[in-house]
Amino acid sequence: MLFFPINNMYSDNRVTDFSTTTYAVKLNSKLVQITNDPYLKKDFSENSLQIFSKWIKADGKDFMTELLERKIIDSVKRISYVNKLTPPKTTIQTWPVWFLSFHNIKTRVGDNIEIWQYRFDLIDNHFILKDSSLITKQTVIHE
Repeated sequence: MLFFPINNMYSDNRVTDFSTTTYAVKLNSKLVQITNDPYLKKDFSENSLQIFSKWIKADGKDFMTELLERKIIDSVKRISYVNKLTPPKTTIQTWPVWFLSFHNIKTRVGDNIEIWQYRFDLIDNHFILKDSSLITKQTVIHE
């Protein structure tokens, strides 16, 4: 009988925060639909958009950068590894254009791309928008 309490067999779910976060891309102020793609492409798109947004919010630092900074004391080696194993800062400008082209959406010079974060609360089985924030906004400078 000891295993039942250890494995939470009779536990209560006391979660009171039923909120979720999602990310979206807008091209020239119009929402880009990525959820109509086949499952694997949709899953890849949602995950990569989320990770890219978190990378921007962390000022271009990711797990690998932090790990290398902690583990490698020699600054020359550390910088070399960081440059080889992490994305360059120019990715902030190139990734959104690549993301849209991955979804067969053409961009032109002068187009505006925005990445947004939305937070929703689940209230009475309906999602209610709690807040939104702009992650990045850029104007396409290359085709």
